Amino acid sequence: MKKLLLWCITLRILICAWMILCNHLVTDYDSSDAVLSGTNSTTLDTFARWDGVYFTDISQKGYEYEHFHAFFPLYPLTIRAVSTVVPDLGLNIRQKNILIGVIISNTCIILSIVALYLLTEQLFPHSKSHSNYKNIVCLLFAANPASVFYSSVYTESIYSTFVLWGMYFYVRSASYLSKDFHKSVATEITYGLLCALTFSLATATRGNGIILCGFFIFHFIKTMSFKLVLPKVLFMLLQCTITISTYVLFQYYSYQKYCTVGENQNLVPIITKNASHYSLDIINSQVTDYLQSHHPWCNDRIPHLYANQGFLRYWTTKQIPNFLLAAPMFILSYTGSISYLIGVLRKYNVLQLLTLTKTTATAIQDTKLFVFVCYWLFLTLYCTFFMHVQVATRFLSHCPTLYWFVAGLLEKGGLKSGLVQFYFVLYTMLGSLLFSNFYPWT
Repeated sequence: MKKLLLWCITLRILICAWMILCNHLVTDYDSSDAVLSGTNSTTLDTFARWDGVYFTDISQKGYEYEHFHAFFPLYPLTIRAVSTVVPDLGLNIRQKNILIGVIISNTCIILSIVALYLLTEQLFPHSKSHSNYKNIVCLLFAANPASVFYSSVYTESIYSTFVLWGMYFYVRSASYLSKDFHKSVATEITYGLLCALTFSLATATRGNGIILCGFFIFHFIKTMSFKLVLPKVLFMLLQCTITISTYVLFQYYSYQKYCTVGENQNLVPIITKNASHYSLDIINSQVTDYLQSHHPWCNDRIPHLYANQGFLRYWTTKQIPNFLLAAPMFILSYTGSISYLIGVLRKYNVLQLLTLTKTTATAIQDTKLFVFVCYWLFLTLYCTFFMHVQVATRFLSHCPTLYWFVAGLLEKGGLKSGLVQFYFVLYTMLGSLLFSNFYPWT
């Protein structure tokens, strides 16, 4: 493990160095952030591009504008909390927050690698060359195609940390890990609560964390007993409630801040007076109508209003280049998830997958992986049909199933192995070059 972590840390240092070098060698495509902030571009700005600009602003000033609420609070608030106890070190507040964000991101990816290593150890105890397989999986994650985001002021690293540790606790909570019934129940409750807590932190980092409730629902169905059905139901509901609680709290805060009439009514007379004075009748009408009406939850409104997200909204001819950019990740995700499901469903029906607990090592592994693959496939489908597809590379990069599948391809060797390695290296190098200079790479 120590040698593996040393390799992973070295990889992250090299990627950060490559980003800085690219930023110094290539002129920024978009330098408006430096102009608007009134500061000169610095080396630290290499790590705060695109969404990183918003996270930096939120960490400094909070949620100033409605569209800021597309970004969940845990990461920027963590930066702010650390910033209050760290000396300035000769940096202004913005530069200090960027530096703290970079340190948090790079620390979290190492924590993610530890979780992935332990998770792989639990799920693949009978695989050939077990130790080598775990190392390959972790190295693939350390140098994944979305690597640039894991070293920048982005949520990828911290989100992956909570998701992967939560998945590890989920596996540990499964009763088949212990033959002693009472010990199994205690283990399930303890690790089940730890899983829910880490998943709730993931949800506080990114809204799609609520999908992780599917793990609890699957575990409930798989371990359901008519004698214990009520306690099982209550515990599952408790886990789901804990997981989504941070989502609900943030939505309530957003709703109270921007979406209620009461807070906005005080602004109506001021806007009406000034709009009339400057003959801005159209603006007067639009703004006052907006302020005097109720609005939907920010998380429903913002993706549609500001990002044009929705079912098939991105399926236009002008977005073909973005589909091509996301194609390698989609190919790996669909191939890996569908091939697994086809193979498993040929051996067992759905009922067997949900009830099979004690049989051969292969069968146990099949059932344990089932929920992870379903999660991977669901995210891939959601990204394909509802989101900006160019974010697929980083959106799916936290899924451990991706690296288990790719590690299997590498072990087999051949053309597919070479193409996958080329994809990982190309996107790491090219992504660092484009992202660090504010070229489109989101």
